Amino acid sequence: MYRAKSKSAKEKSNCIKDSVYIDNGYSGTNFERPAFRKMLEDIKAGKINCVVVKDLSRLGRSYLESGRYIETVFPLFHTRFVAVNDGFDSLSADRDENGVAMPLKNIINEIYARDISKKVGASLELQKNAGRHGGGFAPYGYRKSTTQKGRYEVDGEAAQVVRRIFEMRAQGLGYSAIARRLNEEEIKSPSAYRYEKGVADNEKLRDAPWKRDVIRSMVRDEVYLGSMVRGKTRSAFYRGEKRHAVPKEQWVTVRGTHEPLVTEELFARVREVNGEGRP
Repeated sequence: MYRAKSKSAKEKSNCIKDSVYIDNGYSGTNFERPAFRKMLEDIKAGKINCVVVKDLSRLGRSYLESGRYIETVFPLFHTRFVAVNDGFDSLSADRDENGVAMPLKNIINEIYARDISKKVGASLELQKNAGRHGGGFAPYGYRKSTTQKGRYEVDGEAAQVVRRIFEMRAQGLGYSAIARRLNEEEIKSPSAYRYEKGVADNEKLRDAPWKRDVIRSMVRDEVYLGSMVRGKTRSAFYRGEKRHAVPKEQWVTVRGTHEPLVTEELFARVREVNGEGRP
């Protein structure tokens, strides 16, 4: 909805309501809307000289095009523009060296960033529900498939180590004891292995040792059952939501997305040793 008010645009208050322009049923991306065109005609005819909207999106959802009207068309006809919720008033807006209103630039940039955040979030949700991996490294024991986008394939060398770790844990060996044995045998940790294979290029990882927390995390990870587990953390810039851990019951698990490295029976035995019981 557009509210146009006629009074001297030099004044900041006491505007007189003249007309209300409503474009129900029309997309905000379309600037050929009947009421919008009627408003422009009234501006050009000198009938109104101030346009008030609830927020910038009410003018239009193409923010670059909205900016063109606010920065070029409206000033051409000496028409003030106010977006109430965005706190923008063209009459009092500070401008940069190019004459562009800084608040307007900030509003458009923020809206654009929020739109991108929403789209990225929606894309990630589709990936999760389809059982595709996200960014980052593949779990130790796997590598990213070169033939199927978003899938894992077995890394034979590392897979043998993963199976051995599960067997040792199933026999009751502690996390620290498993890490110590692997270090004594000079078996490369996941970080050192990735560096050796050229997957990671941080030289600090070259001699990274096995640690108990790495073992503890591995023997709990259902990825080794052939399941893709996503959504362990979440963030949403457009809601002002910082990255945070998500409860396990909200994780997205898609089974059978890749070849398992351990059997259901072995995984269940390890769960019992971990004190988690059978699922």
